[in-house]
This record gives sequence, C-alpha cells and structure tokens, in this order.
Amino acid sequence: MSYKHSDIYRKAFELAVKVEPVCRSFPRYEQFALAEQLRKASRSIGANYVEGYIRQDILPADHRRFLIYSQGSCDETRYWLDLGKAIRLISPEAYLELLPLCDSLSRMLVPMIRKQ
Repeated sequence: MSYKHSDIYRKAFELAVKVEPVCRSFPRYEQFALAEQLRKASRSIGANYVEGYIRQDILPADHRRFLIYSQGSCDETRYWLDLGKAIRLISPEAYLELLPLCDSLSRMLVPMIRKQ
C-alpha cells in the first residue's frame, strides 16, 4: 500500500490545502510571521508522515521518530490556529473547519506512536 492511500496522508494533505487560503487572507504584516508558521507546521504533518512511512521497513526507529515529528507539527498547527483565532486573524468558521482535522490526525497518530 502506498502512503497516498492512508487516512493520515489524506487528512494531512487536506489540512495543508485548507490552511493556505486562510493564510493568504492575513494582512501583509503577518504574511512572513503567523501565516508562514502556520503554513510550515501544517505542511510538516504530512511531510514527516511520508518520510517515516517510507522508512518503516528499513529503519523502524526512524519510522516512530517521524511519527512523533508529525504529531508535534500537528500540535504546533493547533497552537497557531488558536493564536490566529485569539487575535482575530482566523474566523471562527475557518477555525471550526481546521481544528477538527488536527484533532482527527492526532487520534490517528498517537496510537501509531504508542504501538511502535
């Protein structure tokens, strides 16, 4: 099975795609601050998952490490979403669309990490 068929990959990809227009809506002064941090964190969830997935049969310890990185990026994304909402750069509607994706990813990643 390819990583592209996994639920984690699909949800992480969906989150990264949905974060982009939210970041583009930020004022210019936030484009290289909050927007960039949110973009990086959300994109790292899937990127780290893929890197670990590719290594799972060759280096199982690396697989677990990249799952932990992916979960860390998920938590970081959640932080930036909370901050963006608190300072009114992220609408309540966008927040309520994005946060459940982070929560769902965590519910999938944490058991995989514990199982390793």
